[in-house]
Amino acid sequence: MTAPTAPARDSRRPTTVRATRSGAALVAAAALLLGGCTTGDDAHAEKPWPTVAGETHAAPPETPTPTSRPTSGATPKAAPAPRSTGSIDDVVPKPARPVAMDRTDAAGARAAAVYFTELYPYTMGTLDLTEFDRMCNYEMSNFCRDVRDEAKRFSAEETIYRGGAISVRVVAVHPRDELTHAFAVDIVTSQAPARVTKRTGRSQVVNAEPKVNARVVLLHERGGWTVVGLGTPSGKS
Repeated sequence: MTAPTAPARDSRRPTTVRATRSGAALVAAAALLLGGCTTGDDAHAEKPWPTVAGETHAAPPETPTPTSRPTSGATPKAAPAPRSTGSIDDVVPKPARPVAMDRTDAAGARAAAVYFTELYPYTMGTLDLTEFDRMCNYEMSNFCRDVRDEAKRFSAEETIYRGGAISVRVVAVHPRDELTHAFAVDIVTSQAPARVTKRTGRSQVVNAEPKVNARVVLLHERGGWTVVGLGTPSGKS
């Protein structure tokens, strides 16, 4: 994954959430940033990379949120091919942290969205939640809570996840929201097949997902990027 070209630094206002902003108000505002994406109790629709077959995926938001304009309106014709990481029985390596994530502007949000998304198969393959925890706002993101809970369940049940490498293409980075200071990043992903093996030895192959569309909502707070939402519209893509 090539690092995105960094635009001019955005100095309009700090991206850190003010301590006086109520958590409930921030949750509501983040839901608005997700636009038509499914959030709340519909965890399956919010989680675009299942570890069991049969879960549905989604089409991307067709219009930007009312408070922002996308920096790029062109939708790619196809998702990128998953990067080669070996066979379906290999653990996907941990993605390299982009230098652009040190920025607090749109370029940093773009890099963080890609890195966080590509981190998923590594997290499930190793059950190492260190980096995932660092980037998750568990109070706000159902996606983060679901992945954490699933990783803990896999560990307890001695379930093994292999393969499933994800590649990401950024469709649009929306300007920082005036209320929440959050960035919404629209992405389209492609995932290679994965294999889930139970302690009993029973194995299940999760089919490749050639195109999944999502929106990642991120804040720069506590000295780094955190994910407050990852959503997809309900239905199959």
